[in-house]
Amino acid sequence: MGNILNFVYDGVDVTEQSIRGYAEGYLGLYDFKVFDINQIPDDGEKYYYFFEHRYYLAVKSISDGKLPISDEILNLLKTNPNFNIIFSNDAESDDDFLIEYLDKTFKGLGVDTSKIVVINCNERNTDLKIRLNTLIKTHTTNNGKFAYSKELSRFPYQYNEKRNFLFMCYNRSVKSHRFALLVHLMRHNIIDTIDWSWIRGHEIMKHYLKSEHDLMNSWFLNEIFSKKEIIEYKSEIMDLAEVQIKKSVNESNYEVDGEGHCFDTQASYSNNPYSNSYINIVTETNFYKNDIVILSEKSFIPLYFSQIPIIMSSVNHIQKMRDRHGFDFFDDIVNHSYDREPDFKKRFKMIVDEIIRLNGKKEEIEIFFKENKNRFDRNVRIVEDLIKDKTDYNFYNSLR
Repeated sequence: MGNILNFVYDGVDVTEQSIRGYAEGYLGLYDFKVFDINQIPDDGEKYYYFFEHRYYLAVKSISDGKLPISDEILNLLKTNPNFNIIFSNDAESDDDFLIEYLDKTFKGLGVDTSKIVVINCNERNTDLKIRLNTLIKTHTTNNGKFAYSKELSRFPYQYNEKRNFLFMCYNRSVKSHRFALLVHLMRHNIIDTIDWSWIRGHEIMKHYLKSEHDLMNSWFLNEIFSKKEIIEYKSEIMDLAEVQIKKSVNESNYEVDGEGHCFDTQASYSNNPYSNSYINIVTETNFYKNDIVILSEKSFIPLYFSQIPIIMSSVNHIQKMRDRHGFDFFDDIVNHSYDREPDFKKRFKMIVDEIIRLNGKKEEIEIFFKENKNRFDRNVRIVEDLIKDKTDYNFYNSLR
């Protein structure tokens, strides 16, 4: 291990300013040096080309037919034993096959894979590394959680014991599991008692269900509905498909989906619609891919705003949150066994069944909120303390 962390830039894909901005502005790291790619010392120290990207690397590489790095970088990886590369994406989980793709690709190019570092938001990076038995170094960044903590902490609120709704379920981007959940809530006559939103419903008939006569052949429906269910739930499917936009109770007086589909955190969090419901049914972005667990702001919101979460996501999503951060998921109220189910269709049914079971327990949950403020407060403190987390700082220091 060296005495200092050395980064490399080429002035094309990676600039000195971008490296310094990330290392100093986010990591709080100052004990490092930055070198032009043409001025790497031959001193036995390790040097890292810091390639930061905002797209799904494996998909782009397969589409382009090559890795998005120059021949100069590839040559240095082959010939300079001290030259390494960091693929960093602190905004996304990237694809579940990324590590396997990079392992095979670099081996095929004759590059020692221990010189490759993969950093993104997927909580299963270490699991994948172990399963693939690869020498690639992996890390799950805390950058997103740092940002959530910093943003949410701007909006302190007063704990509410009494709330108007048992459930809330907010949905913006169209996803088949989100659509299917709302259909089931309609079917079981629960939807009218929920504070719910369906912000981009106008996209359904335009992009996903061209005609009610073609429902059986819709990939969007077949992804989660059986053929029998499509027939059985046809009325609810079409009713929801015709909903152009449905705002939640507290969103009616402002725009929640700005230009470019931007999310207005100031408008949403300052109005604090979360204090209006006891249970937040969170529909995460990823539901189907079991090798991706991404803990987005959607999963932290109910824990910060003192709600009981039910999280519709990939398998072991909640378990990762417990293991990494120690959150209380109120297992004495909610049965989260769905979180351990790898089959997404079975997991979906378990979630719906749990919502139906809880629907008849509002009085019990009201009492629970009166008696357990300290447990909700502890979750709030965990979210607030994420801003102090040194996971990324420690990992980068380990690369010396």
